[in-house]
Amino acid sequence: MEKILTSRAVAVSEFKRAPNEIVAEANGEPIAVLTNNRPSFYVIPASTYESLMEVLYDLESAPLLEKRLADYRAGKEKVIKVKLDSKKV
Repeated sequence: MEKILTSRAVAVSEFKRAPNEIVAEANGEPIAVLTNNRPSFYVIPASTYESLMEVLYDLESAPLLEKRLADYRAGKEKVIKVKLDSKKV
């Protein structure tokens, strides 16, 4: 048997009948959708997915930012100073 990586699971036939209700009842938690008692796919609400994408973006950006900071500290990068005028949009 495959491991189910969520605390919530639902049969695919039940999920097909009322997907929005099932997602709403999960309160943001992931749901395993099962076929023959095995996970076929996982479902998460759009807001949870958006949060996940923000975290992944930060994780992908962090090494680049760390490299640029190290290059700046080593004198390899120049800083361009800018002044933002809050009156203009």
